[in-house]
Amino acid sequence: MEKNERLRLKVHASADERVPSVQGVWATANWEEREVYDMFGVVFEGHPELKRILLPDAMAGISVAQGYDILTQDTAWVRETWASRAGNSDG
Repeated sequence: MEKNERLRLKVHASADERVPSVQGVWATANWEEREVYDMFGVVFEGHPELKRILLPDAMAGISVAQGYDILTQDTAWVRETWASRAGNSDG
């Protein structure tokens, strides 16, 4: 922080290849790795809590993958989620 320097780390990996987590070195990488996992499906080996943080757990697939029909998936999720709450008087 004293020198205000930045570091960019790039890793080339195939679609099914796991990438080593840097969360143990940079604690703030925890959130970024979880976001990349959630949006792109990259699995970070050694991450302590790799789970979805932006999208619903029940959502299938990778949201930004080419050919992923987000509108169909979203419509189905909304229909299932709100249909189950329709009879709830708590709102």
